[in-house]
Amino acid sequence: MFSERDFLPCILFISFLILTIKAENYDPELTLDGRVDIPVFILKKGLEGTIELQVYIDQKGQVESCEIIKGIAPELDSIAKHSLLQSKFSPAIENGLPVPSVINIKEAFIADSLIGSFNQVEPVVEGKVLSQKDGLPVNDAQVEVIYQDTTSDKSVNSFSTYCRLIGKIPGQKYGHKAFMTSTDSEGSFRFRLLPSGSVQLVITATGYQTVKDTVLINENSKIKMKVSIPEYFPDTSQYEITVYGKTDSDNATVSISAQQHQFGMTHSLSDIIQNLTPVRRSSRSESEIIVRSATPYDNLYLIYGVPFYAPYNFAGFAFGEHDGLMLSALTDIKVNIDEIAGRYPSVSGALIEANPEIVRPANQRLIPRPELAIDFGNRSADLLFSLKDRKESKRSLQLGFTGANWQLLRWMLVHYGIKEEAALGPGFPCSFGNLTLSGQYEFKNLLYEVFGWFAWDGYTSSWTDEDTELKWFLRRLNNLGSRNYFPWGMAGVGLRPSNNEKWRFFAGGSHQYFSEGKSFGPVSRLKITFLNNVNTTIRFNPISEKLINVDFEGRYEHKEWYGDVVQKRYSDSKRLTYQEGKEDAFSLHSNSRLSLGN
Repeated sequence: MFSERDFLPCILFISFLILTIKAENYDPELTLDGRVDIPVFILKKGLEGTIELQVYIDQKGQVESCEIIKGIAPELDSIAKHSLLQSKFSPAIENGLPVPSVINIKEAFIADSLIGSFNQVEPVVEGKVLSQKDGLPVNDAQVEVIYQDTTSDKSVNSFSTYCRLIGKIPGQKYGHKAFMTSTDSEGSFRFRLLPSGSVQLVITATGYQTVKDTVLINENSKIKMKVSIPEYFPDTSQYEITVYGKTDSDNATVSISAQQHQFGMTHSLSDIIQNLTPVRRSSRSESEIIVRSATPYDNLYLIYGVPFYAPYNFAGFAFGEHDGLMLSALTDIKVNIDEIAGRYPSVSGALIEANPEIVRPANQRLIPRPELAIDFGNRSADLLFSLKDRKESKRSLQLGFTGANWQLLRWMLVHYGIKEEAALGPGFPCSFGNLTLSGQYEFKNLLYEVFGWFAWDGYTSSWTDEDTELKWFLRRLNNLGSRNYFPWGMAGVGLRPSNNEKWRFFAGGSHQYFSEGKSFGPVSRLKITFLNNVNTTIRFNPISEKLINVDFEGRYEHKEWYGDVVQKRYSDSKRLTYQEGKEDAFSLHSNSRLSLGN
């Protein structure tokens, strides 16, 4: 027979097991996620962060209610609350039994994480690219959607932030106000979540002509299209760069003395240069006086030692050649037509060196009192203010302003026409302006000099096929939509002894943009280049005599650029990729001259 003592271990084990079961406690756990679809407007408004909520759960695990403890915005708070109300939890267990519970939950809404849920949403713009010749799909065609007006979609708080976000959607990318994609084997392309507004659609493909169209995007309607693109028949002849201004000498240098060669105060520098005997004018257009087939990189100013590429307003348009240089603020201008190619590999045109100073026409002397002059012309209006110290000849200040108006554009349109040239830049040019500052001040045997050249170009954002007809464009001239302004300019300071020109110090920088600019090999260029340049130059001339002249020059340059690289060949033109970078260069130059004869 078993005694009570024999069953004691079993009794103790069973009692311990019962007590353990009764003492078990469990918190609620999420078993069904009730997340809802995130509306696009959450991304457009840039709403993100962490929301803290208090959730009431019954003994069956159903959510009875929830309250916002710490929210972000009503729109996002309501989404988080609705999501939790649709969720289901395992019930809380207390002493082995399900009981109602209250828990705190933190919901994180991060834009970079949310964008993945939009990868398969219905495209806003989609289409097919077909060959006009045989109707077959065009594979690997580059499709760009370019925004000129970044404020057209009022629901977007930060255009750049939103565009960079949706540029992460597979199949599309974003860079500098443009979305890009390429067609698949069926010629199809698609864009998702694009902001509303008027955009320019540009399609390029190897062996085909570039096609451009204006499209109005509306988030409430979807755009489907078929685009037939014509074949490209290349002109296989190579472009010849002809340098104008060369004489029989291998190194032709022309100088402009401290006087003006035309009536008025401010003129395009090319208008002045063409009046000089050694320089011949191109028969094609005003913007091609120095070098034919040139980009803005083909001419270079050196103002106070700061390299500044010839701006050619309106991205080099033949009808918009107004470099706006205040000639009255520059003197002793030297134009080197030949030697430039060896020292500056990226420049094949003219090197223009200038030292700012207050000057007047040869038949007028500079009066030591404030002067204000105004010049109105059919191209622009100019204002010039000069102030020279009565006692100190080396103390002076000069301010100048040049501005264009709609009448200028009307004249250019009638005189030159527009045709397809207006589609080459970032819109159609609508205005430009220039502001110059020139001054010098002598203090403790040192001469301080300063020069600033600040300008802007304005472009319209609405450009359609019907605008290629001059009569239509003139009719709509005052209703061109929003404008984009591109600032550019330079500033420099100089320092030298008042009575000794054997050494000079220059420092300054510049910011510019070009429709075509930096080269990447023989056939690739940046479609749009923004160039920032910082320069420091020290010139030291230890020997300055009539017979022997020796110069030493040191220069440091820092450049920053970014833009779309376009590969150009004789048979096609293809966008490669968006690139950006920096360049630093240090250079030393010296030259010596020995004069022979009387």
